Amino acid sequence: SETIYVIATTGRGKTTFTTNVALHVALNVGIGVQVFCTETEKEVWFQNAVCALAGVTNMVFQNPDERPTTDEEMARLVAASGRLADAKWLHIDATNAP
Repeated sequence: SETIYVIATTGRGKTTFTTNVALHVALNVGIGVQVFCTETEKEVWFQNAVCALAGVTNMVFQNPDERPTTDEEMARLVAASGRLADAKWLHIDATNAP
């Protein structure tokens, strides 16, 4: 069992980095991962994770009127959502998020 802390000032990519590491370890390596979100709400974390897995910009969630999804992107988002839903080794705790 190991605990890794990622600490940096706001806007340095902590959430993006840790999301990518957590997804890789949980989905590809099969080792249990627990993520504690202190700056990001759980729903936003999952939106970012789905976008990362799908290779789609998260602007589709942030500004859907300005950046609507294409049919291809929607198909990738649906597939990524299913993959994330099947992740047995991933737990997100956002109790301290705003």
